[in-house]
Amino acid sequence: MSEVVPFEIQTEIIRKLPIKSLIQFRSVSKPWKALIDSSKFIADHSVRHNQPNHLLVRYAVKSGPKFISVVDNDDDSFPQMKSSITAPESLNLLSNVLVLGSSHGIVCFCGSHRDQDNTRRRMVVLWNPSIRKSVRIDIPNLDNRIMVVGFGVCPNTSDIKLVKITEGSTCEVEVYSVNSGVWRSIPMDKPCKPLMFTWYQTSINGVIYWHAFEYIQMHDGSGNIIRSFNLTSEESEDILLPDCLLSTFGNFYVSKLLDSLVVIKGYREAGKSFCDVWMLSHGVSESFTKLFNIVAPYGSSDSSVLAFRKNGEVIMEIDSAELQVFEPCSKNFRDLRIFGNDFVNSVDVCSYTETLLLLNQSDLVLH
Repeated sequence: MSEVVPFEIQTEIIRKLPIKSLIQFRSVSKPWKALIDSSKFIADHSVRHNQPNHLLVRYAVKSGPKFISVVDNDDDSFPQMKSSITAPESLNLLSNVLVLGSSHGIVCFCGSHRDQDNTRRRMVVLWNPSIRKSVRIDIPNLDNRIMVVGFGVCPNTSDIKLVKITEGSTCEVEVYSVNSGVWRSIPMDKPCKPLMFTWYQTSINGVIYWHAFEYIQMHDGSGNIIRSFNLTSEESEDILLPDCLLSTFGNFYVSKLLDSLVVIKGYREAGKSFCDVWMLSHGVSESFTKLFNIVAPYGSSDSSVLAFRKNGEVIMEIDSAELQVFEPCSKNFRDLRIFGNDFVNSVDVCSYTETLLLLNQSDLVLH
């Protein structure tokens, strides 16, 4: 083919190929491998191709965590097309593993491990399920201070970034870029409130949102804050919440629906479990609008929102073990026949699309 078709034409043909074919074609020739592995090709491919949405489900069983990939076409066939998927071996190194979220086809896990000196440290595992590639990154914390780690992808450069916030009288911010492979301290242009961060977060269009508390107001139960960090400008700001969401009583977590920030307030009344779902509206001024209220199925003792489908349906964990879909208009629940291990947070769900990100990265990055 190289003797007949100019390489420029070959390049245009290759750009249109799906992920699976590109992985196979890397073995055809050195020029093709160099092209497909280049940072520019990987970034351009993720922008040019509108890939189908998948849901990655992690659930706990006695033998350990299992993963299922579910094709989500926003139709009534969901969840017919589902298959088991093998997690990266690097996850076996970690304990107390959290799913920080997903962005641009990359799923981020954070946990702890012991290094050669038997010192317990934080580690992040970035995983691209589409190409079965993962990268490990150690999180530096020399003074063992309280910290939280955020994850997202810069939409302008397709650069995967980690954001580390160290708590204290002031919040210290450091950013790690996968492309550069280094951590950088970010100077704060304005005073930063002393906050206590939770690990509830979401990444939307290059902005990470965390749930946090104000130290000063925690004693009276009114201190919920949403702190955002823009991965392009590398600036932070606080998102104002309506008064009814300021109370720290009950469960509070952040998510995303149709590229908009969603907050969920969970609580119990009269023996029933409820979830209020609010969405951030962007316009002349940013404000939250209540979308709907979810009442857990009769007889359920607990419920939590895990993710949203693009059609607005809600994927929920019922009684810490059973996965169900809630349809806001009909108020009906549908069983997905996926079960956890009957303990709190035994199921995680995040969405991802097929991408080539991480293809040209080494398997291990230690700092």
